[in-house]
Amino acid sequence: MAVSPLAVGWLASGETATMDLQLMADSPMAKILTGLAAAQNRGQETLLISATLTNVAQGMKYVLSDGAFVRTKPMPDHGKTQAPLKYGFVFSSCTPMPIV
Repeated sequence: MAVSPLAVGWLASGETATMDLQLMADSPMAKILTGLAAAQNRGQETLLISATLTNVAQGMKYVLSDGAFVRTKPMPDHGKTQAPLKYGFVFSSCTPMPIV
C-alpha cells in the first residue's frame, strides 16, 4: 500500500480564520459557491479566495486573505423543509478593522 507524504507548514495561529456559511438552497450566493466547488473538482485544484466581511452591529469589517474553499455539502438535507447548504473556508490571515 502506498502512503502519501504528509504536507505541513507553519501558520501564525492567531491570524488564521475559518469560516462556515449556511445558505438557503435558493440563495444566489449558494449557486455561485456550488459552481466554485464544481470548478475546483473539475480542475482538481484549489482556488485562492479573499473576502471582506462587514459586521455593522459590531462596527467592524474583517479582511480575509489567501483562503481556500475546503468543504461543501452539495445537496441539502430534506425534511418538512429543505435544510441550508453548508460551505467551509479557511484563510491564512484575518485583519479586523473598524468601520469608518
